[in-house]
Amino acid sequence: MLKKALFGALAICATVLLLPSIASAAPPEIEVSEFSGTSTLPGICGDGIDLTNDFDSRATFRTFFDADGVVTSEKVHSVGVQLWTRSDTENTITRRSAFNIELTYIDGVVAGSSLNGLFALAIVPGEGPVLLGAGREVNDVDFNTILTAGPKVDISRFFADICDSLA
Repeated sequence: MLKKALFGALAICATVLLLPSIASAAPPEIEVSEFSGTSTLPGICGDGIDLTNDFDSRATFRTFFDADGVVTSEKVHSVGVQLWTRSDTENTITRRSAFNIELTYIDGVVAGSSLNGLFALAIVPGEGPVLLGAGREVNDVDFNTILTAGPKVDISRFFADICDSLA
């Protein structure tokens, strides 16, 4: 019983000691960016067969600081819609995405990252909605994967799969 009371008292003291540093941290900076446009990947679906991407996206960036104004983390929430068109067939796929990225900093330098959420939901003609990836991925400072959970997109097959779907 005495141990529990002592531990509780220590926890309260530690919390009280941390309050001034937490309270003095600067509020996060918030920036919202909207972007849209068209990009073309020449020949990616075969000789002379282009893939065009019309996109409309929005990203919210939240940057957090410690009491000294040094960046401690950055959180990005992104949502978007893409319309992919294959040049030889004019077939299209609508792809929606929403995901979160969190960058962790140590002494103001990126120390790791975490990506989670829905990577892509494609609306395939004749098939309907197709989930291309979801889950969570954690990376080290060099963006090497440390942990993955949930279904993933095979990025090496991403464009080939879109080209095949639009054939």
